Amino acid sequence: MILLDGADHMDFQPGIFNSWFLIALYHAVTWAAYVLAGKKRHLPIETPGRGRAKWEKNGMCAMAIMALILLISIVIPLNLGFMLFAGLALYAYGLLLSMAAIYSFIRTPGGFNTGGIYRYLRNPMYLGISYNRFRYVLFNRTGYFLTCSNIVLLY
Repeated sequence: MILLDGADHMDFQPGIFNSWFLIALYHAVTWAAYVLAGKKRHLPIETPGRGRAKWEKNGMCAMAIMALILLISIVIPLNLGFMLFAGLALYAYGLLLSMAAIYSFIRTPGGFNTGGIYRYLRNPMYLGISYNRFRYVLFNRTGYFLTCSNIVLLY
């Protein structure tokens, strides 16, 4: 269900045009880019916490929260209007930052990455993810997604 600006209530029903498809699209594109990046470099993308139980546990908790956000977004409708288009702009910018970071990662053979977008930003993937998470708030006009997303980023 899609709401127009000024609608007085949200009707929580599963639907194709709810916010879940944009969340799924973002993650599908970035994970496909990760796989291609690993093949291009002939090395898998390293997991910083691999081999350390605490980091692996934190990563699994963050993934569980993200799965919960995706499941809940199936029933939260989009709101048409200015906020949707502002959210789409943030979505596109966040996806662009993430893709630029992965591209820069592919071009660096190993070691510390100082070229490409990393010349300007130290953690462009996190910034791209943050823009993507903030657009949940604009799409749905709710603080729920922002709260859950910040828990994931801080965890």
